Amino acid sequence: MATRPILLVPLATLGFAPFTAQLAETPLKIEMYSDYAIWAVVAALVYLFGLISAMMLLVRRKKSLAVLVVALSTLIGAQIILSGHNTVARWRSAYHIAESIRPYVKPDIPLYSVGTYDQTLPFYLKRTFTLVDYQNEMAFCIMQEPQRWIPDTASFTKIWDKQPAALAIMSVQLYPQLKQQGLAMKIIFEDTQYIVVSKP
Repeated sequence: MATRPILLVPLATLGFAPFTAQLAETPLKIEMYSDYAIWAVVAALVYLFGLISAMMLLVRRKKSLAVLVVALSTLIGAQIILSGHNTVARWRSAYHIAESIRPYVKPDIPLYSVGTYDQTLPFYLKRTFTLVDYQNEMAFCIMQEPQRWIPDTASFTKIWDKQPAALAIMSVQLYPQLKQQGLAMKIIFEDTQYIVVSKP
């Protein structure tokens, strides 16, 4: 039957889903991949049930009903897998960070991105960041506006100390290094990937 080869899709998903967390490099990704795997399993089961039902209907020569069942199970399975994608949204979007720190973001308070840059955060906050010890894809922009770039953390520390108020985002790995260097910081947001600090 034509539906038999398609059975490989949900079966492969069911076989692979329990191992998705092994692809993660960070604790946050492990958590998100594990959550997403649950959605994938549910979607695969819905699709598999639809295909098996369609095969049984084809045996009974109910072709139109079989097509309808496959179409519905495919639609429902796709909706489930797309809805589950929200579980990995925290890795791909800084929306949750923006919402958490929004009360601290004022027009006259400078924002720094230290050793990293999430392109979605300036969009959600409607603010421009000064990059610290980071260029990569922003190298051309830095050439146009060099005043929005600080080449290293040592220079950043001197500027930070002179600021009456400021915010900075950094990786969780960088925070203890700056803390050890004596940088005065107060954590206002933290997850397994990023830390946002303010002047204490």
